[in-house]
Amino acid sequence: MDILNPHIPATGWTLDSLAKYLVDKIEDSENRTKERFDLSKQAVDAALAASEKAINAAMAAAEKAVTKAEVSAEKRFDSVNEFRAAMKDQTSSFADKAQVDFRLGAIERKLEGFVGVNQGYTNIWGYLIGAVTIAAGVAVVLTRFIK
Repeated sequence: MDILNPHIPATGWTLDSLAKYLVDKIEDSENRTKERFDLSKQAVDAALAASEKAINAAMAAAEKAVTKAEVSAEKRFDSVNEFRAAMKDQTSSFADKAQVDFRLGAIERKLEGFVGVNQGYTNIWGYLIGAVTIAAGVAVVLTRFIK
């Protein structure tokens, strides 16, 4: 046997020794390949497990965010609905245009009546002052002639 390679007989290669040497080399190569495959499989499994954990964490965080957004939107819509209800209550107490026009028309008609009455009082005062002035003038003229 060779000291450097125990598979080689000291007398040289025979067909059996060469076959055994090649079978051993192939088995060693297959064992290394199998070990590498097993290690790769373990690495892939670990990576898949880690990514599954990361995905689950991301999904949980996204679910929490969606829940918070839904609660926030619901609160906002509640306040909007309260505002709408307040506006509806407020507008229900407002007078509509037809009522306002009707009432303002009635007030204008009453004011026009007062203007007519007022105009009549003004005319009466004018006639009265004119009559007093004429009477005073006649009295002045008569007192002049009498003296």
